[in-house]
Amino acid sequence: MSHIKILPALVINKIAAGEVIDRPAAVVKELIENSIDAMASKIDTYLEDGGRKMIRISDDGIGMDAEDLSLAFQSHATSKLLNADDLFAIHTLGFRGEALPSIGAVSRASIISRTKGSIQGAEIAIDGGVLGQIKDCGAPEGTQVEVGDLFFNVPVRKKFLRTIPTEMAYISEVLTRFALSYPAIHFTLMHNARTVFNLPPVRETAERIATFFGDEMRNSLIPVFLREEMFTLSGYIAPPFFDKANARMQFIFLNGRYIKDSAIFRAINESYHGKLMHKRYPIVFLFLQLDPSEVDVNVHPTKTEVRFRNTSTIYNYVLSALKEGLNKSAPKSSEVASFSQRPEMESAKAEDAGFVKRSLWKQFSLRKTDEIRDTKGDADIPSSFSGTSTSNLNADTPFHNREILPPLSERHKDVNTEELLSARKSETDSTAQTPETPDRTENTFSAEGVKKKKGIFSNPQCFYR
Repeated sequence: MSHIKILPALVINKIAAGEVIDRPAAVVKELIENSIDAMASKIDTYLEDGGRKMIRISDDGIGMDAEDLSLAFQSHATSKLLNADDLFAIHTLGFRGEALPSIGAVSRASIISRTKGSIQGAEIAIDGGVLGQIKDCGAPEGTQVEVGDLFFNVPVRKKFLRTIPTEMAYISEVLTRFALSYPAIHFTLMHNARTVFNLPPVRETAERIATFFGDEMRNSLIPVFLREEMFTLSGYIAPPFFDKANARMQFIFLNGRYIKDSAIFRAINESYHGKLMHKRYPIVFLFLQLDPSEVDVNVHPTKTEVRFRNTSTIYNYVLSALKEGLNKSAPKSSEVASFSQRPEMESAKAEDAGFVKRSLWKQFSLRKTDEIRDTKGDADIPSSFSGTSTSNLNADTPFHNREILPPLSERHKDVNTEELLSARKSETDSTAQTPETPDRTENTFSAEGVKKKKGIFSNPQCFYR
């Protein structure tokens, strides 16, 4: 008796869904890629409960007829590849034909679509991998995909979804990447009937950058450009004083696709070598155009990892373009002087406003030194020893505006040690004869308080991270 069996299609799709669809943001990403491939000029995203309850993507693309719609939820059914050679000439964001079957296997989804010039549209639904019948319906030109009850039949995966603000942050990040890469497309994002994004088409990517990260960022950007055979690099980089504590503000796009590549990251960091402090990262917006035959995007299910035919050449191209841009645009003294006034140096004191009212600048790029620090123990330090009122050391005071105090040895060098010890001995003797111990918080030195305080003032580098 044979022990090896062919898995049912439903099980295969669930396995594929585990690799492709891990959270609502992955659903949004896959569906928007389909809309872009359909040449949409406007893409609307509507969510309920952070995408856990419902995701609806509508576009004005070319649409699908009833015949195409019947194959939409079939595994490995795609209009973007015809043979194996096409894998080395991919000009679209999607190509595997796995996204819709994977989504349909772990949700209750439906598609309504109408091609341009058609009298009526068509609709098809799928419930946990069980496909329904195609029905005629009225619909605008384009396609609408609605996904509900995500992971309803995969309780373990559903249990590990994060809170609504966290899932919305992931989705916002996905929308930001698409909006930067495709400035000519009108993107909207609504959550629970509230508008989060409304991004009309613009001529230049710099305008989208200003929308997300502010005019100061856009005005400080350094344009970069390099053209070689089968390769073009364009985009913007920020001056070194716009550094970050992580690499989340490094946006790299290859042929319109957001990617993560270690060689390009190394080239970026090397170009800023000597201009940034340790563990600080530059801000870049790079758009690479490369002949599809020179890159393999069929590496990972998420399609964010790629393999270049000649990695060292790409590395040298990126390094050369960025170094040239940095050398031509040395920072001005006025720009450096305005460092402390940047949006990222403002304290995050509007947490109760929620993710919708916070700018993406703060979502993506809060510096470690601007995060709220625990100042417990400040009340234990008498103001006569601290040199400043403890009420001024609250979480809303940015570190770059706080007073840097001299070492304790300098602050107390005029204190007569013998007199201090003698006074304390007298206090101790008098305390033994008194039933209640007087409160000496304002008159005595709290070693415990200074120990807690040491984490803030003892390391000078904390003011420059």
